[in-house]
Amino acid sequence: MKTLRLLATLLLVALSMGLYSCGKFEIEDPVSIPTGDNFFNDTDKNFAEYMDDYSDIKCRFALAGEGSMLLTGIKNKHLWFSEFDTITKKLKSTWLDIEETDTIQQVHTGYGEYKEMRIGLVTLHYYKKTKTGDIVTFRLSSVPQTIFTSNGKTKRTPLEANNNYMNTYDWYNESVFIGNRCYSSEGDPLFTIEDSYFFRDGNVTPISYEEGIKFDYSYPPISFERFNIKEGKSVWKTNLTDIELPSDSKISYTILDKSANVWEYKVDAVLYNGMKHSYIFTVNMEDGKANVAEEGVKVTSIALNKSQVTLDIGEIFQLVDTVKPNNAENSKVVWASSNESVATVDQNGLVTAKSYGESVITVTTEDGGFTATSNIIVKKKEISDYITSKTFTSMINVGGYIQGIIGCEIINNSKEDILLTNYTVIDDNENVLLTNSYDNNILKAGSSYREDVSIRGVFNELTLRWTYIHNGKEYTYTTKYKVTTSL
Repeated sequence: MKTLRLLATLLLVALSMGLYSCGKFEIEDPVSIPTGDNFFNDTDKNFAEYMDDYSDIKCRFALAGEGSMLLTGIKNKHLWFSEFDTITKKLKSTWLDIEETDTIQQVHTGYGEYKEMRIGLVTLHYYKKTKTGDIVTFRLSSVPQTIFTSNGKTKRTPLEANNNYMNTYDWYNESVFIGNRCYSSEGDPLFTIEDSYFFRDGNVTPISYEEGIKFDYSYPPISFERFNIKEGKSVWKTNLTDIELPSDSKISYTILDKSANVWEYKVDAVLYNGMKHSYIFTVNMEDGKANVAEEGVKVTSIALNKSQVTLDIGEIFQLVDTVKPNNAENSKVVWASSNESVATVDQNGLVTAKSYGESVITVTTEDGGFTATSNIIVKKKEISDYITSKTFTSMINVGGYIQGIIGCEIINNSKEDILLTNYTVIDDNENVLLTNSYDNNILKAGSSYREDVSIRGVFNELTLRWTYIHNGKEYTYTTKYKVTTSL
């Protein structure tokens, strides 16, 4: 279904130029149409910009807006409009009436009486594509007429003097309301209501030909009403008293789900001071009962446990994301690699090195699109990149005098053996507390070795130093242990 978006602007412009009567409808003979300053000259300029020859079009009108130029008139005795792109000048859509319309029309003025009207301008006010045709509302000078086309046939509303206020509203199953009368998409009148006020602010969702749901936020509190427009009575009305917003709030709403009997809505509100609030709530269509909850806490940031990681081919590393705040409603993230030939990442943050090079791993939050990155460097490592250690202590501190046991475990995380040659413990006074040399102490791949030493004395820090050999090259691994004042 397509509805032209120029229509609201068109109505405002036309009214401001005095093209339509705002009081009692009167027909002069002929009807006098205000021209404004160079009005018709400007119209012809617009037509000339988009059409090579428009001499066969009478009662012309042109209006630009939202990237489109809308041209209307009577073309070879047929009501017509065309919409053009203002940048490319190409035709976007066009419509031509099947039946003829003369520039002199008879308008019903009531009590079976008619008066002649000469059409000065033709303006488009509504257009909708239906499954079998179109619904089009024109104003012929100040008198509206709606044309229904269906399977090559047309029906149209009569030209009546008391129709000058009537608007066209979308309704259920491609039907429309014209003033206070409901028409099918083929143009058959279905029923008439007493007053069309129910539609005037546009916040109505039809649920049948006879009933609709009206969302009203014109003044607090926000309310919902199921209304039978044919009978002119309310089925139920619910005030959302749980939502307390200032009367000057800017409010919009979205229907998230109306597939079942309980509809889900979202209301977004912007306060005068710029603060924003969102609410999710459900409304039962049978009884109007509503459940309201302010939308969950939003994500504000995300971080990773490592900003840079060095790996060798075949190695893996677990990146860990931290989403803030901890109570964010949606903490879901998406992982991606900038170069999957170098390093891949799964949706749990597990990185696998594939080939030498660099890749940037990016994690992005679903809520808010916040990102964090880690630079992955894949290169052939030295053996020292795989050696780590753990420290174990059992000490007491008596007036600054330290005594107890300190243990250190050296861990070979590589896939190759190393040869341990020495382990030394030194305090910050350069006193050697322990030194052990090894003749043939092989530390196999994936294994560890631990030394414990009894210590006593006055010191603040210990240096634990391992010496080992790999492929004939000597390496040193050093760990610092700082003694606390209370152990």
